[in-house]
Amino acid sequence: MEWRYQPGPGRQWSTWGQHSRLRYQREDYRINDGDQTLLGASYVHSLGGPRQGVLFASLFGGQENALQDRADGDKNMLGMRISGQFSPWANTEAWATLGVQQARYQQDNFLFATRRDDKQFDVGIGLIKRFGAGWSLRPSISHIRNRANIAINDYSRTDYSLTVQRDFR
Repeated sequence: MEWRYQPGPGRQWSTWGQHSRLRYQREDYRINDGDQTLLGASYVHSLGGPRQGVLFASLFGGQENALQDRADGDKNMLGMRISGQFSPWANTEAWATLGVQQARYQQDNFLFATRRDDKQFDVGIGLIKRFGAGWSLRPSISHIRNRANIAINDYSRTDYSLTVQRDFR
């Protein structure tokens, strides 16, 4: 569910709510099944002009209720994201995003004798180069760093991708 308000040209505030049922297909992963509810607020600002820039900021929070006696229990989350996109050249868009999220779990993990606490940071950049007849080339790089007080949940991952996309309209 989302509510939007446009106070003027090129500006938009919104509040939103989302509920997701997280279900794993593999039996040995089902211990991570949960119901997640998020609430958030965001602001989008169009910079206009020849580069057609857009800035975006969002704050969100919520809870994930564990359904299968997950060792860490339920999870409370709080996060934010800022993004920007603009057109540096004809038929080309560049974008960047930066996010942070904190997750605090509600019960001690008996295997590690501590309550899990994660802080996730992510950053991404990319281009969208549009060609005729709905084709685009989309190179991007994203990096996620999850800092956790339990070593098996502490990780860093970088993803490089190059996507060729065809839009059928």
